[in-house]
Amino acid sequence: MGERHAAKATAGLWCTAVAVALIGCAPDPTPTPLPTATGFASEAEAFAAAEATYRAYVDALNHQYAGRTGSDPTSYLADAALEEEVAAAEEFKRMGIRLTGTVRVASFSIRSASDEVVDAVVCLDVHKSRVLNDENQDVTPTTRGRVVGLDVAFKIAADTVLISNSSANDSSC
Repeated sequence: MGERHAAKATAGLWCTAVAVALIGCAPDPTPTPLPTATGFASEAEAFAAAEATYRAYVDALNHQYAGRTGSDPTSYLADAALEEEVAAAEEFKRMGIRLTGTVRVASFSIRSASDEVVDAVVCLDVHKSRVLNDENQDVTPTTRGRVVGLDVAFKIAADTVLISNSSANDSSC
């Protein structure tokens, strides 16, 4: 029985030695990125999500300006940005004006970020958009520039990014 026990022990050592050798010779596994507190794998991923959210918002606005249905710009908004959008729509309706044409994101740059907020500077090319009154007359302010600068804050919760605040910034673009 002693020889049998020795044979089993030797076989066990060989299995362990082969396993160690295989593991030692195998390439190190690629580490899986750990999610940040935002739910994104990296800050760069959170930044990209913020930019994608803003571009999707602008696309939805352009659809709305063209009179198409299906895209709701308010679905990209939260907090003060949502409140201001609803108030502006009511004010435009009261004044008998509407926006038409297209707006384009000319540039998007990150200013700062935390686990819950991304702050960005967005430059919008608005030269192909117009403000029209009820008689379809162009009442676009003559002082409006071709590019409008905005400071935009994004609220991050889990893997969702929403625009939470937006304010004009004349000096950024």
